[in-house]
Amino acid sequence: MIEFYGYVNGQAIAVNNHKNLINIFYVLLLPAIILSVFAILFYPLAMIVIWLAPALFLIFSYLAFAFQRYDDKYFLAGTKKVHTIRMENGCVYVDKKQCKHIKKCLLYKYKKYILFILNDRFYLVPNEAYTVGGKNEFFLLFKRQVLNKFVLKSKS
Repeated sequence: MIEFYGYVNGQAIAVNNHKNLINIFYVLLLPAIILSVFAILFYPLAMIVIWLAPALFLIFSYLAFAFQRYDDKYFLAGTKKVHTIRMENGCVYVDKKQCKHIKKCLLYKYKKYILFILNDRFYLVPNEAYTVGGKNEFFLLFKRQVLNKFVLKSKS
């Protein structure tokens, strides 16, 4: 059994948006790399145009990310900010209620936090947030019980 608390706040939403922007940048980067090979061979000045789209996207997305306000009063007015999450016997409990319909359960490591996504809810878990168990035990339990359970459900 692992028990920890996670914050549902604007910072969790910001971390998720940052993760999604990086994925879009990689999608723009792949065609630019492929077209660069042809541009080097045939027309070297086309490199400027090819790399302009990913560079501008990266600059503007990071500027928007830096100046966007992720305050709790705008995003999460009237919602509970701290949730107790417990994983036991392959089941996930949020605030002592079992999550019966789990569509998505993902983990991302971000600086000093773990972004725990459960059914499109974002929980930001600090490294010192574990009340029962620890971070390594959480990863092992998540890998053995929860992740295997979802993989089996998605195959059928």
